Parts: sequence; C-alpha cells; structure tokens
Amino acid sequence: MGACTTCGGKAGFLATECGSCQMKRFEDQSKEAAAQKEVRENARQNRITEEHQRILADVKAGFKCYLHKTEYINVDSELTGGSFNFGAYDDANVRLSGLEGWRVVGLVPRTFGTLLQNTSGMNSVWAGGTGGNISGAYVLMELELTPGNVEKLTSEIEEYLQETVR
Repeated sequence: MGACTTCGGKAGFLATECGSCQMKRFEDQSKEAAAQKEVRENARQNRITEEHQRILADVKAGFKCYLHKTEYINVDSELTGGSFNFGAYDDANVRLSGLEGWRVVGLVPRTFGTLLQNTSGMNSVWAGGTGGNISGAYVLMELELTPGNVEKLTSEIEEYLQETVR
C-alpha cells in the first residue's frame, strides 16, 4: 500500500493519493471552475451592457443597426414513391415577425437526398439516388433599429444580445 503524496496517509493499492485528499482536490477544482465561470459570466454581462449602450447611442446618432434572426419553415415537398414526413407548411412565425417590423432578406433551402433501391423478392440492390429535394427553408430576417423605435425595442435588443454575445 502506497503513501498519499498530499498528507502522507495510506493511499491504497497503486494509488498516489488517499480518498479524502482526492475528494478535497476535486472540491477545490470544482470551486475554482465555478469561480472562473462566474468571472466569465460577469464579463459577458458587462460586455452586453456596453454593447446595448453603444447600440442606443449609435442609432440615435443616425447610424444604421439591424437585428437578425432565422426562422425555419417546413416545405410540403413530395417524392413520388416515397413517404417522407417533412411536416406541414407553416410560415406563421415569419408572418407574425413581419407584423413586428422584421423583413425577409434571404432564404437558405434545406435539401434532402435518399438512395433508391430495386427489390425483387428477398434481394435488394442499389439503383441510384436522388438529392437536392427541398424539405424546408431557413428564412433570414432583419429588423432595422431607428431613432424612433430603438427605445421601444430595448427589451428585444437586450434579449438579442443575451442570445448572441458569448
């Protein structure tokens, strides 16, 4: 049985540290990691506050600023002979966002591909494939911040920064 390198007590077979010293070391490491995480979060929150103040000042001074977001919508596409459930077409979030001042600035299609097989009895062989079938789309949207709306949108800006700033 070896001796603990920390306290000199019994460490156990092929061990360099006893259980209590090992536990204390893990607790100290955990406390240090939590303290570092808190410091990083405090720095992040300070950066968010500074960015929010900068945005308000820039917009009021006439500088153009935009918030951006992405909404995903399913597209009810169909592939003959296959049963794929992409979901029903639903653009309700995009339409509601438009009523809040967001506008569509881009679209990124989500595509789907599959292998095709020929089957005869118990045999199945590869027959080719199909790809590029659109199964949905990412709708890229933006909201322009203006001197007239920046104060009204302060909570949306704060939420945006909380989600965006790392």
